[in-house]
Amino acid sequence: MDHTEELRAIMRRLPEIYGSGDIDSYLEHYAPNISAYYSGTAMTAIEAHQFINSLFEGGGKTVKFEMTSPLVQCNESTEAAVVSYRWREHFRFNDGHEPDTEYYESGVW
Repeated sequence: MDHTEELRAIMRRLPEIYGSGDIDSYLEHYAPNISAYYSGTAMTAIEAHQFINSLFEGGGKTVKFEMTSPLVQCNESTEAAVVSYRWREHFRFNDGHEPDTEYYESGVW
């Protein structure tokens, strides 16, 4: 399996892991020193972990998750790649609020 297909395979697994609320397993796929941008705020790995966990605390859960096939662009040596995709999530917060939101994500791997 080349790196492009390997990354696509990882990306196909991540929604199920995320949706289960197993944030530790979800974030294991990312570097321990990631920089992430959630809800308009740049976050360290620890802050991202806390933020994502807070979504699932008290019964929050993903109701439906859809993701387009990721576009993977590797550099010439295939040592780095940019992965871009669109995803849509219908999430039920513990207060009963259920937004259905579309996101666009890019990550450097």
